[in-house]
Amino acid sequence: MFSKLRQTVFLAGFGLVCCIFVFFVPFSSKPQVVEEEVFVSSGGENVVEEVKKQIFTGVLHIWVDSSFAKEDFGILKDEFMQKYWSDAVFQYLWVEQRGFSGYDLLLTAYDKAWALSGGELRFSQVLDQYFLSWSSEVLDSGRFIPYAIDPIVVFYQSWSANSLSELYQDYKSQTWSAFLFPLYVGTGFFDQNVAYTQMISDFSRYNDNGAFETWLEMYQDSELWISTLLQYLPKTQICHSSPVLCLIDKWVLKVGFWFFSEWRQFPQLQQIAYPYWYEAAPVRMYGFMLNPESQYRPLAESFLTMYLQMESSKLKSLLDTQARYSAFSDVFNQQCQEKQTCQSLYPIRVLERSQEKVQKLLKDALFSKVLEKKMKPDLYLERVSL
Repeated sequence: MFSKLRQTVFLAGFGLVCCIFVFFVPFSSKPQVVEEEVFVSSGGENVVEEVKKQIFTGVLHIWVDSSFAKEDFGILKDEFMQKYWSDAVFQYLWVEQRGFSGYDLLLTAYDKAWALSGGELRFSQVLDQYFLSWSSEVLDSGRFIPYAIDPIVVFYQSWSANSLSELYQDYKSQTWSAFLFPLYVGTGFFDQNVAYTQMISDFSRYNDNGAFETWLEMYQDSELWISTLLQYLPKTQICHSSPVLCLIDKWVLKVGFWFFSEWRQFPQLQQIAYPYWYEAAPVRMYGFMLNPESQYRPLAESFLTMYLQMESSKLKSLLDTQARYSAFSDVFNQQCQEKQTCQSLYPIRVLERSQEKVQKLLKDALFSKVLEKKMKPDLYLERVSL
């Protein structure tokens, strides 16, 4: 009797283990993959040769730079779902943080991601020919796939002007409180500080003491107004993220250096091109980086392949919505022909190591001496290295 009871218990236990194996193992956290042959191209041009089309179960997490809006990526999301629709979900995580923790891909600015070590990305063909010239250095790392460029421009109020000097002459004839907002350590001022750092670096690189002295005159007129300007700053989300443009909009600041894409938040403001254009226009480049420790690397690589093969018309629509220019040369040229605003955007120079350079300028004792008129500008340009 006991023998039969033990046999019954054994069979019941064995059956339970089998059920657990059958019903739970297929739903593990690792992505399930089904492969089939597919040919990949970009705008009619081959980017990679035959690869495996993979349909996954799993969730791809992408961290996106906070300068983008949540609704910006509908075209990419739809394209991805259409191509890999089998149990694939594409999510956007809008959390300000550093590094790759919890994410498979980053869409971030090259100058902000300098210290990050992304996973190596390999394609069967060299990608330089498909992207804008002067992208080679970015691509050579094999860890950054260009997405968009965002040029530095000058924002100002709504009347017509052709140059920064013209705006300054108008400012001196009016009763404005300030012309520029000075270098400032605070939330929302980083992009302006990046622009200033690039200017001073260029003044030194090209030994343009005349432009530096003129800029110092504009800048020093504004230094005494910081506390007053901050009092005028409304406590709203848009003014928290873009305080300089908000002050221009409130007519208490004349001009501001910012990135062109911010035009979406302030369409009532006007822009002129970056005035200190030497050999190339400084631009912020956005692109994708892969988390080297991602558990979903095949899914992330499939997403990047999909991006590289998207039709030019879809990419143009995507970037137009985001008020940025495409890093693909053919799409960039289409945007320029339509808008006729690219004469001052080509050739380009990609910004890099912005955080490091801004911190160096903020701590620069010699720059403080120049502002205090205790050091001649030309002597400073000989010594500065940003």
